[in-house]
Amino acid sequence: MMPICPACQFENDDQTALCRRCGRVLDSIIRVISTRKLTDPPTTDLIRYSPAPEGMNQLITQVKLAVSGHDKSIPLDEKKEDVILGRTSGVGEAPTVDLTEFGAYMQGVSRHHASIKIHTNICTIQDLGSANGTWVNQQRLPAYLPYPLKAGDEITLGQLRIVVDIQTMC
Repeated sequence: MMPICPACQFENDDQTALCRRCGRVLDSIIRVISTRKLTDPPTTDLIRYSPAPEGMNQLITQVKLAVSGHDKSIPLDEKKEDVILGRTSGVGEAPTVDLTEFGAYMQGVSRHHASIKIHTNICTIQDLGSANGTWVNQQRLPAYLPYPLKAGDEITLGQLRIVVDIQTMC
């Protein structure tokens, strides 16, 4: 359904935040800017920080994210130290990895939900104060505390499940 401007009744396209005729902020964009609050999170237990997994003296060569229910995997740029996971809303800076095409809004993903940092021999994730939380293997992360990831870990952003593939070499 095309958003109709409440001021001038002009029918705008779906990707427009402002009315193309009169410039008013469209009401439909307000729901996209805010994060959909979920009522049923995966779990409420907070995960405790743990040291890096054993065997992390290997060099990371590639990190990929596989979104549950989708065939496409997302390769992360290992040269880019800080990768922001989130969704676009047409307002503000876009995340490094845009999960919009995977139903991020309906799954409760914030615009800047979590950060993955790729170092030479360790990969960490941290929640960026998201509305619906970040989980690793069904354990909730406290906001703003990095947590080490290993190959096969399942990250959940809101309700969007992602499996981490970390490739290393000696």
